[in-house]
Amino acid sequence: MKSDKSNYNALVFVGVSAEGLEQPDQAVAAYKRATEAEPGNPLAWQVLVHRVWNVTKIDSFPWP
Repeated sequence: MKSDKSNYNALVFVGVSAEGLEQPDQAVAAYKRATEAEPGNPLAWQVLVHRVWNVTKIDSFPWP
């Protein structure tokens, strides 16, 4: 991550790791950065939507 802060796979794994450490805000931030890095790649979008739909209150999500 130090050499490439927009590495899609690394950002997704950071999100997954943050989820495991019960740090949902960091997880969402990582998934959002991943979607910005590769908007056409669906994995981060799927995880982000799952988090928002099932865990976070939709009204409180910081939509762009």
